[in-house]
Amino acid sequence: MDLFSDSNDVQTLRDRFIPILGAWASVLNTNTLERLKTTLSLISKDSENNIVYPDRKDILKLFREISPNNIRVVVIGQDPFHNGNANGYSFGCKLNVTPSLKQIIDSMKKSVPTTNIKKDIGLQYLANQGVFLLNTILSVRAGNPLSHNNLGWQSFTTDVVKYIQSQPNIVWLLWGSKAKEYEKYIINPTNFIIEDTHPVSASYNNKDWNSKCFVECNNILKEKNLKEIVWL
Repeated sequence: MDLFSDSNDVQTLRDRFIPILGAWASVLNTNTLERLKTTLSLISKDSENNIVYPDRKDILKLFREISPNNIRVVVIGQDPFHNGNANGYSFGCKLNVTPSLKQIIDSMKKSVPTTNIKKDIGLQYLANQGVFLLNTILSVRAGNPLSHNNLGWQSFTTDVVKYIQSQPNIVWLLWGSKAKEYEKYIINPTNFIIEDTHPVSASYNNKDWNSKCFVECNNILKEKNLKEIVWL
């Protein structure tokens, strides 16, 4: 992530971001890429004296794995798990199931009855279907939640949200007040927003989340003659 310090040439900057962002390097504007360059430099500096999660290769893997044209659903999270459990996807887990993910999986089971329950707690199978699992802050210092809140991530992810919403028939799942703050950027009338409480709030209150968002999402996709998401 220190590949950008020696060039101001626009095309070179885009070229250097291709291994990190894939097709996104071509669609994001140069101001966004410049800000991302600064953010990555700050993270690199912080990692000299601190452990940073997720692993460096995973911080932006979501962008490499899902091109802009393949996004069907967006799930907005906050910042990565700060205990080594982060894998680069919002709510995806590397080591063990978190209370949030347990609530999500339990709600999926109730909403989409199936005997073929996947064991992929990393949620790769959802990313493979075009579910863009986006944290608004994409890195964190070990043991210190929101520690990278001031490194410029929100500016980058806001630009990403603005780009995605310019595409037709995107379904947005906004869980909790922090995710709902991004609703104001989703102005394309062909997009669809489904809001709910954050799944972890149900855990805090010792309740089941029982969200209907997965059924609602598939109903929207079906109405638009689009392929439904296999949630489990």
